[in-house]
Amino acid sequence: MSADHQTVGGSSPGSSAPRCLGCRYLLVGLTANRCPECGRSFNPDDPATFDDGNGFLPSLTSALFRPPGWITHSLVMLCALVFLIDASVPGNLLGFEIELPFIVGMAVVLSWGLRAAMAAFTACCVRRNRLRDRGTVLRWVGVPVITLGAWLVLDLQLPLRLTFLLSVRDMNRVARQVIATPGIPTPTRIGLYRVGRIEVIPGGMRFVVGGPGMFGDSEGFAYSPAGPPARLGEDYYRHFHGHWYRWTESW
Repeated sequence: MSADHQTVGGSSPGSSAPRCLGCRYLLVGLTANRCPECGRSFNPDDPATFDDGNGFLPSLTSALFRPPGWITHSLVMLCALVFLIDASVPGNLLGFEIELPFIVGMAVVLSWGLRAAMAAFTACCVRRNRLRDRGTVLRWVGVPVITLGAWLVLDLQLPLRLTFLLSVRDMNRVARQVIATPGIPTPTRIGLYRVGRIEVIPGGMRFVVGGPGMFGDSEGFAYSPAGPPARLGEDYYRHFHGHWYRWTESW
């Protein structure tokens, strides 16, 4: 587009203004056939390469092609943060592991997947163009990057390991006191953990973190310097760190 041809197809800002198919940037007053916002090229003589505002299909494909914005990314980050906080204690801190955050997170991720599939179809089959703008690509990959990152952090138990490392000194102190003096008053907190119940077991002690866990099971930690604690009923122990084991009390 030359300097004296400053609008696409002769449009002016006051009329049905032409816009970029990729980012909806107003293509008025330009001196080159390329969107200054996202870098997408267009042909002023080919209405299929820009949205002239006069057709349903260009507007629809533009909407499908537009990458997720701050609302989608904020929802995904909020759900990921809730899951990370929830996983910071045995048995889950907030107690809704499979409820609202999971539903919202799955809805956002599925919505992103549907939009990504439609955008890919639009780019390949309708516009016959590829994503070239780095900022647009980063906005598309934001949701899977956040989701996979949160999954990896949860799989490595990093939130729980962090709260444990910040609490283990107090946990060791309370464990020695309970073993040496059974029946001492139960503290309300041990380190960062809220205590539901403390019990002496052969060769050590154990305590429930918070209240009952999901589906009636309670979880906490067991202290056993001599090795894995003896199982009582359906209780389950998994070594966690040092003399400490994660304990699941099954009813």
